[in-house]
Amino acid sequence: MELLKILFVTALCVAGSSAKIKEEDGIMIVTKDNFEEVIEDTYVLIEFYAPWCGSCTKFAPQYVELAKALKETELDVKLGKVDTTEEPELAQMQDIQSYPTLKLFRDGVPIKYQGNLEVSAVLNWLTKKATPPAEEIKSIRGAKKFINKHEIAIIGFFKDFESKEAETFWHVANANGDYGFGFTNTESVFKEFKAEDGQVILFKNFDERQNVYKKKMDAKKLEEFIEASSIPLIVDYDEKIGPKVFGGSNKDFLVAFLSEDDGDYDNYAEEFTKTAKKYRGKMMVVTFNVDEPEQAQMLDFIGLKMKDVPAMRIIKVLDKGIHKYKPENPELKDKNIYDFASKYFKGEVKRYLSAEDVPEDWDAKPVKVLTGKNFKKIAMDKSKHVLVEFYAPWCGHCKQLAPIYDELAEKYKNDKKVVIAKLDATANELEDIDIQGYPTLVLFKKGTNEVIYFEGNRTVEGMSKFIDSDGVEGAKEEEEEDEKVEAKKGDEEGLSKDEL
Repeated sequence: MELLKILFVTALCVAGSSAKIKEEDGIMIVTKDNFEEVIEDTYVLIEFYAPWCGSCTKFAPQYVELAKALKETELDVKLGKVDTTEEPELAQMQDIQSYPTLKLFRDGVPIKYQGNLEVSAVLNWLTKKATPPAEEIKSIRGAKKFINKHEIAIIGFFKDFESKEAETFWHVANANGDYGFGFTNTESVFKEFKAEDGQVILFKNFDERQNVYKKKMDAKKLEEFIEASSIPLIVDYDEKIGPKVFGGSNKDFLVAFLSEDDGDYDNYAEEFTKTAKKYRGKMMVVTFNVDEPEQAQMLDFIGLKMKDVPAMRIIKVLDKGIHKYKPENPELKDKNIYDFASKYFKGEVKRYLSAEDVPEDWDAKPVKVLTGKNFKKIAMDKSKHVLVEFYAPWCGHCKQLAPIYDELAEKYKNDKKVVIAKLDATANELEDIDIQGYPTLVLFKKGTNEVIYFEGNRTVEGMSKFIDSDGVEGAKEEEEEDEKVEAKKGDEEGLSKDEL
């Protein structure tokens, strides 16, 4: 479809009919059956939620307020919501991995909202995004004004707006909700920026200031170029950039823990530049300032202590958890950093599994204390059912479960064929078990060591039935495993990438 025609249709599009779709407080109830009809409208914001999610419950009245606020504006944005427990297929189709998730469908193309859930913040975002995805630039002055207006400005240079290259650029722009997109066929603008037909130039106010996409026009490759070029070579982590860093397609991260107060940024930050340039697009370099309490929490997650700072690790973010890699030489110098990354990509660095020493009183109480050093001996004892709680010391849900779990252990303390145990999963990692949320309860079945995840009620009665039924009652159903794992990521218990 020609670019100008798409732009014209977008600007003049009349909202499709949704008269038959049920509404609640001015918000459409979206289902698998009516989804395609709903997104026929030019701009539709849809919330994907789960009734059990605390954050969703908290956001529900805010979403109603947003619906009211939109009526007071000139924005033609409709709101919808999907109960993912009722519509699991639709949630899977939309790759929903956390709750609540907001997506703006712009001419049917989804853009994920990654900001905070305050009404004003969402409304401001919609004000920017409920517009045509790219604007035409007709002069040098217009181009410079466009570049100055956007933190990240992306301009496509196309002599023919009806070319396949221009169409691909338009569709990439339509699917991207974060940056400013423009396009031009004006000769003077071409000359001003030394651009060639079919090129895309990304303008920014950091690092190289601009990057040129020179490859054959391909939507996926262009998206990867934009993602890699729009983030600094070395990212100083903060809440604003976090979702873009850990929520993107990149899976490999070289993370550095530094203290600004101790002068670490002045002494070591630049040492990562060579590696960042070499592996741009393959690995992202991220620094955490441990002087900031929220960023210092990442130390526990990685298995480091404040005394270890300055330090570096490589982490690989997978669907089933995070794998960590430790350098043989901890020195933060450019050659050593570069060698560490090079060996990692060659497969020469083994995964690092943290393990605490076994406390002397590990079996003094009904709940046995496991670490990476005694886990196999205790949990893999085939003569017993062994129920293990994988927890995090800071996890609120774990703290709530603690007295109930103690009561469960008291019940089984004299049963020679049942062990109730716990393991701090932030300080101890296991080769074959990836924990995605806290607390996670796992039964290592007597006789076979079969690993069975518990998804029942976290009560003494619920967990007792799970144990006494040999891991049947309350077990995670295999056909729903992927769905439930993804669901847990979004609640307070989960460890989605967005929370890193």
